[in-house]
Amino acid sequence: MNLSGFAQQEKMRETEKLREKLKNQDEELGKLSNVKSSAAGKSPSTVELSHEVPGSGYLPTRSQLHSALSNLKLTNDELRNMAKKLKEDGKQWQKEVMKERKVKESEIEKLQSSISHEREDKVNLQEVQEEHDAEVDKLKRSLQKIKLQENSYQEQLKQKDDNMREVQRNMKTWKEETALKMARKFEEELNRELEQRVLNLSLQEDASFSHSSGSRSMDASHSGQDANTVKVLKHLQEKVKQLKIENLHLKERPEEEDEEEMIARQMDPVTVSNKDHHIYKLEQKVKLLERQLSVAEERCRENAGLLSKNSLDTSKLETALTQQTKELMKMERAYERLSQSTSPYGK
Repeated sequence: MNLSGFAQQEKMRETEKLREKLKNQDEELGKLSNVKSSAAGKSPSTVELSHEVPGSGYLPTRSQLHSALSNLKLTNDELRNMAKKLKEDGKQWQKEVMKERKVKESEIEKLQSSISHEREDKVNLQEVQEEHDAEVDKLKRSLQKIKLQENSYQEQLKQKDDNMREVQRNMKTWKEETALKMARKFEEELNRELEQRVLNLSLQEDASFSHSSGSRSMDASHSGQDANTVKVLKHLQEKVKQLKIENLHLKERPEEEDEEEMIARQMDPVTVSNKDHHIYKLEQKVKLLERQLSVAEERCRENAGLLSKNSLDTSKLETALTQQTKELMKMERAYERLSQSTSPYGK
């Protein structure tokens, strides 16, 4: 633009010079036309006089006119050439101006296109930023929801643990109380049987002393009966001692010992004759105790089933809590990746 402006100013100066020259030539042509018109209306004598007295206010000579016409013709040719050159320069200048205009228009179009792209990029950046903010808000809400669920699962797990511990304590207490009650009841029954046998034995001894004059065969049978009674008495005494020992072991045994083994030890069969009525009654009582033991075992199995159910619920809660923790970790990693991928937009 600076070079074209300088060339335009130069051409304008040349045009002004040509105009001045044309103006001067026009003035000279006017003078010459006046001279020709005045010379045509005068006589030859006047022309001769004018040759004789030059510079006295008369018209110029023919040679001067011829010289002036020649100069005028040369000037006219020069002006035509210069005008032709100016036209060519003007056309060239117009071409350059058109070329420069096209270049400028191309630059303007590029600039407009760049501005349009920048606006589109700005709009896209704003949309991406809005999507990023929406995604971040969504992830935050999801994290809050997962944390609430995790807290709820933890509370439920804690409640299940408390219930399980309570059931275990109740089962332990019930087992101990049931075992102690059964042992005491069995011991009391055996003591009553023992006292009854001792009382019967003492009565039989008193009767034997009062009937000492009896026959020999009766003494033999009586002595056999006394021997059997003594055996039963010894057996019952041993059984009482054994029950006392078992009771002590029951109090001191660990919690994991099987209750059926303890009852089996308490329920050893009595190795006496089936004909003994008292032993038969004792066996009936043992059977009754076994039935009570079966009921206790059924209750124990029910409590064990409840305990296993609580354990299953606890394991389910732990699994759900683990799954929720994994999902929380995945969402945190996704949130970190999303934050890292969109960090240049924030800048």
